[in-house]
Amino acid sequence: MKEELEKLFSENTVITVVCPDTIDPNFTLLPEEENVVSESSSTKRRTEFLMGRAAAVQALNKLNLHRSAILKGTKGEPLWPPGICGSISHSANFAVAAASMNKHTTALGIDIQQYKNLPSPNIFEKVLTKTEMVRFNLQNHKDQLDALRVFSAKEAIYKAISPLVKHRLSFKDISFCPSPHCPNILLGVWSEACRSRLPTGFPEATAKTKIDEEFIFSGVELGAKL
Repeated sequence: MKEELEKLFSENTVITVVCPDTIDPNFTLLPEEENVVSESSSTKRRTEFLMGRAAAVQALNKLNLHRSAILKGTKGEPLWPPGICGSISHSANFAVAAASMNKHTTALGIDIQQYKNLPSPNIFEKVLTKTEMVRFNLQNHKDQLDALRVFSAKEAIYKAISPLVKHRLSFKDISFCPSPHCPNILLGVWSEACRSRLPTGFPEATAKTKIDEEFIFSGVELGAKL
């Protein structure tokens, strides 16, 4: 899994993968991080949060940075240490993290989706634009898989740019289509309404994706200069 994820990013980005069997038994959340997880959270949610922070800490270690609390922003995004951008994702029993220094990268987004049980096509109607619904016909299994790939790409791009914009984003703020030159790359265009709220000169979205026997992986990486 780690090797597949690394192919989605440049060499400046480090990738870590954590599961219950590989997490350091001595790893614990810092007090500030414990406060982020509500006492009413389910065991599953607490485990996901723990694994996600463990993956993030491993990523920081690879960047030769000391342990620091990774809290949550107002939109649920992880708050990385100054000078660092990163992203966390969970699926099945895995948590993955991507991190890089801001001198190399402005924003990162990573997402993994398990497609063992594909969602109902009705779910895609809530996240795909009308253009995408036509482009990714949902009448057969393969097309549903393509639609889930688009959903994963949207998750990755929103994770990447959420820290850079003040407003909340909708799944339909962007529309993806496959690159004519590389089927693993999805090219996105912002809606006019969303474009008017983005900073001047903000780039169109490009997501790299990969499908293996069980997962869909998506990665978004914005360079140091926008």
